[in-house]
Amino acid sequence: MATDSARGNSSSSSPELPLLESPVLTLPEYVEHTPAGEKKYLRSFEDPHCKTYNPVAEKSGFFNPGFAADEKVREEGSFVIPVPPPNVTGALHMGHALGNSLQDILIRWSRMQGKTTLWVPGCGHAGIATQTVVEKMLWRREKKTRHHLGREEFIGKVWEWKAEYHERINNTFEKMGSSLDWSREAFTMDGPRQAAVTEQFVSFHDEGIIYRANRLVNWCTALNTALSNLEVINRELTGRTLLEVPGYEKKIELGVIVHFKYPIEGSDETIEVDLRYKHLVGKTAIHPFLPGRKLPIVADKYYMDKEFGTGAVKLTPGHDSNDFHLGKQHDLEFISILTDNDLMNENTGPCKGLKRFDVRYKIQDDLKKLGLYVDKRDNHMRVPLCERSGDVIEPILKPQWWMRMRERTNEAVKVVKASEIRIRPESAEKSFYRWMENIQDWCISRQLWWGHRILSYFARFEGGAGNIPEDTLYFSGRTQEEAETADLERLFPTSLLETGWDILFFWVARMIMLGLKLTGQVPFREVYCHGLIRDSKGRKMSKSLGNVIDPFDLDELPRKAPVKRTAFPQGIPEYSAWPPIRLGEGDINFDIKVMHAYRRFANMIWQASKIRVCMEGSNWPSFWILHKLNEALAGREFMKVANTVYGYWYNQLCDVFIENSKARVSTLQTLYSALEAALLLIHPFMPFVTEELWQRLPRRPGDETESIILAKYPIYQKELDSPDAQAACELVLSSSKGIRSLMAEYALDQAA
Repeated sequence: MATDSARGNSSSSSPELPLLESPVLTLPEYVEHTPAGEKKYLRSFEDPHCKTYNPVAEKSGFFNPGFAADEKVREEGSFVIPVPPPNVTGALHMGHALGNSLQDILIRWSRMQGKTTLWVPGCGHAGIATQTVVEKMLWRREKKTRHHLGREEFIGKVWEWKAEYHERINNTFEKMGSSLDWSREAFTMDGPRQAAVTEQFVSFHDEGIIYRANRLVNWCTALNTALSNLEVINRELTGRTLLEVPGYEKKIELGVIVHFKYPIEGSDETIEVDLRYKHLVGKTAIHPFLPGRKLPIVADKYYMDKEFGTGAVKLTPGHDSNDFHLGKQHDLEFISILTDNDLMNENTGPCKGLKRFDVRYKIQDDLKKLGLYVDKRDNHMRVPLCERSGDVIEPILKPQWWMRMRERTNEAVKVVKASEIRIRPESAEKSFYRWMENIQDWCISRQLWWGHRILSYFARFEGGAGNIPEDTLYFSGRTQEEAETADLERLFPTSLLETGWDILFFWVARMIMLGLKLTGQVPFREVYCHGLIRDSKGRKMSKSLGNVIDPFDLDELPRKAPVKRTAFPQGIPEYSAWPPIRLGEGDINFDIKVMHAYRRFANMIWQASKIRVCMEGSNWPSFWILHKLNEALAGREFMKVANTVYGYWYNQLCDVFIENSKARVSTLQTLYSALEAALLLIHPFMPFVTEELWQRLPRRPGDETESIILAKYPIYQKELDSPDAQAACELVLSSSKGIRSLMAEYALDQAA
């Protein structure tokens, strides 16, 4: 493809373009065992074992913001993004790798434009998820629960887990080449973050934004905690379905409705739960198993459809959100029947101590014995499931802490509609509006040991009541002055938040609402949502399927799950290539075979860069190549740029221009420009190989740039456009393609 000499085949040279001796750049030999962080000498191209470049970027401060001499943002502007903090629940997956790669592309591109850039790293503590995985680990290794250890010892175990996986996450980011400013790393439970959370909780409580109320919450008995609505998945059932539920050996029957009769107090009538029952309104039914409990019969023209079933239903205001509101309207008694850990409580009489789903079968048998059982039918229903544990969620009446959301929601919608924040793609913005229209107050309290503790206590005073000055009840270790840092002044709001669309409501919407409240400004100017990574068959990657890919798997780590053996029967080769990415265009099916093609592409770039170039002369094919380069730079869209650069390198620069330039020294100066620009263009996508190759290019006079990281990104130069040259080249190429096709069809040798 490319030669090591500028001379090539002399017989192909034009008489009017004499061959010139190309200067040869002598490179020092690579020295093994370079101290970590030190700049290394490079092997020559002829050395087939040249290793991945280990940049001095972090030690040299290349990843720091790079302020102007007056410590302000540069004239070119700023570009700041935070890492959506991965949770310390375990290793990173390919979704993290995708998001990290896209963010790195944006940061490197902005840095090469001369902007003040900052990419802030960090990890999230993930209260429910981390506590759950540590509890599972503890049970697997020691057959103990957190209650065996006690709070203090268990929290110590969680911090040990956090330290291990936090380091592993950071190592993965570093191995991927992420150009993060590690001096600004944060953890959501480090000292500054804990102090800020405590301070703001008290402030919001004083304003009435945070309040405590006894309301129905989503209760997960497996995790023993309340959940927000966003942590609950509603599964549609069309009829009888058997589901696996944590804590039960056999699958549980759901998707059915049981019809039975209530005896009427003081009457021989029964009501099967409409004008048919009008004469019973105001009377009371008798609980079939608790005779002392009276059940009032009420009518409601809005809640009940008389055409559905018998036209009558039982109400459980203490365990159903719709019944809760109806119970308040009719002043019904709110009775809770379930303990926090899945057992029936003292309000259930003879069923006390039984598990909730076991009770269902017992009650059906007892109803049959009493002659009150009617039948059981399929019932289309939505079953709420815990996203983390898979447990069936139970609405339970509990005192919890809530945050008022309506005012915050209106402000967030307003700034998005005013384009102060742009949400891309358009489908994500529409989803944002739909969710914000139906938002409810946010349950922020959890019954966990790991996480931010709510510093609110019940106080008991002995002796007479006294007057305690209000300002002595609470002490804060953080002030507003502490929060107003130089970074906040210079680099806030941030430029962009790049994230998966699946946490648009979990994380992004709440960041907008709280950012506006806390700072009076939007937290970022743009939200970019990428699709989810799925396997080659379009299935969501999950640990249960065994198709989750750790980014380290691409370094041939031994993962032998059955699904992986099917998808990758030859193992997973190591890769340093980027796949074609469809940013904001739906989910992405990950196929290792596609990655293999791009691994070959990286090798092709390496081989193409071995051609020796000089810095004199130019001709029309050169301008044609630069015109193609300008077209690639004008798009700026990830998929378009990726495909354009790939086509430029593969189809034009290597297959055509380098082959055409081997014997024409007059074109080598423009080949140098095109090659240099091509490396700069692709650097944000492939930082390692481009750094290695860029270091080998001869330097222009006066150019003392230390790294491609700091080099200027190619800009669109209209004066270099040459439509005539492009048209001429297209004619030559199409003719050449036709000739090659004919030669192949008739099996003609090139010599012929």
